[in-house]
Amino acid sequence: MKPLIIGTRGSKLALSQTHQIMDKIKNAYPDQNIEICIIRTGGDKFPASPLDQMGMGVFVKEIETALLQKRIDLAVHSAKDLTPELPKGLTIGAIGSRQDPRDVLVNRWNSKLTDMPENAVIGTSSPRRMALIKRYRPDFKIVPIRGNIDKRLDQVYREKIDGTIMAAAGLIRLGLETSVSEYLPTNYFIPAPGQGALAIEIRTIDQHLKDLVRILDDPTTHLAIAAERAFLRLLKGGCTEPSAAYAQLDGDQLNMHAFIGATNGRDFFEAIKSGKSHEPTQVAKQVYQALLDLGAAHLLRDDSVK
Repeated sequence: MKPLIIGTRGSKLALSQTHQIMDKIKNAYPDQNIEICIIRTGGDKFPASPLDQMGMGVFVKEIETALLQKRIDLAVHSAKDLTPELPKGLTIGAIGSRQDPRDVLVNRWNSKLTDMPENAVIGTSSPRRMALIKRYRPDFKIVPIRGNIDKRLDQVYREKIDGTIMAAAGLIRLGLETSVSEYLPTNYFIPAPGQGALAIEIRTIDQHLKDLVRILDDPTTHLAIAAERAFLRLLKGGCTEPSAAYAQLDGDQLNMHAFIGATNGRDFFEAIKSGKSHEPTQVAKQVYQALLDLGAAHLLRDDSVK
């Protein structure tokens, strides 16, 4: 049988996530041979470059190119790394069940966000996290840091910074939960679209692979991520400032909480809307319109509000 080749980044977290997917496929298809193809992305090649200056898709572009060139059969991504619009010829074949979507605080005092000393230095390169930190702790100084989970934790442990904000899912998948000082509730520290979920990307024309990866899909998570990604598409890449969207299903109802803000934490618009669970795009449109009605349009480029 021809081996199934899975493309992934080479970080410890990416490989851990890919092995989880491999195990599920092997359990369902014991005779299927599987190989991993490690691909270095732009985000990996230039670890010192600010992410907000590298454009979209810095952790997926090279993997998607390999998929389109048929050098790999499918790709495993953190869903939050995908661009709002996938390249022509590619589709999301499955979204796995969501790990903890929350952000976590890690700091050298093991304190909660509200209890940390004034003027603490927090390291993050995420505009979304910058905005949320400044909203709740305007006294904090924020400095840019990049690197894998171990490198960012090391900067805290070596007291180069006082703390950092990270995705809970990554720490949990690597068994590093003891590093967490506080889990930040999603109702005020809104996660990035797709945070905590894995996306399986395949070629649109590969019906066999669509059938194969179906066993990896969690329909509830898929609907939530569909709503979050629809919100990103409505922004059309036009949001010049931080934004976030987090959706949850409650029976046949889909609830979405989103914000558009500024990194200074002062300009901040948030909205919560609900709708039918099978209409994720419609719920995203309601939230987006609510943000515009609140006055967020000045944070968007003209083409995203037409």
